[in-house]
Amino acid sequence: MNPETSHSNDGLPASGSPRAGRIRKMSRLLQLGCRLLLGLLLLAAVGVSVPPIQALLAGTPREAYFPAALLMHLYWGVVLWLLERMFHVFARQDGVFDRRCARYLKWLGGLFLAGPGIQLLFLIAGATIGDTGYSVLLVTLPAIMGRALLGACVLMLGWVVEEGCALHEEQALTV
Repeated sequence: MNPETSHSNDGLPASGSPRAGRIRKMSRLLQLGCRLLLGLLLLAAVGVSVPPIQALLAGTPREAYFPAALLMHLYWGVVLWLLERMFHVFARQDGVFDRRCARYLKWLGGLFLAGPGIQLLFLIAGATIGDTGYSVLLVTLPAIMGRALLGACVLMLGWVVEEGCALHEEQALTV
């Protein structure tokens, strides 16, 4: 361990360092937040699938709301589960260079790229089938593009962490 930087010789924060403790505490807190949000999302998905609520939704001009709502609940459930798993790894490890983190980041980036695509398809279908026209599509297009850009950045970050993992493994072999 390098005493002046409170890092171990492999570049990771030392196990007893304040920085490693902060990373673990924040990761546990964020993991708990993801678990709570997953529970709320499950309750909301169950609430949408209850027959009286389905009857209310069937009376609306948008009968496609129910499958779209369940699809979005599933999408955000997977995103929250991946985040929870990533924070679990952060809370148990001494660093971020773990192959599982890289895999979770790449999956999150792919989902963040796919989500706006799915939303765009629903908006185009609603504009051509429904009465909203293309005004809703034009108003929400910048937000959709912003989320797609975020997905590309998260995907690239996953690739960078994967390269960092490979370099970290090579460095561990040379020492």
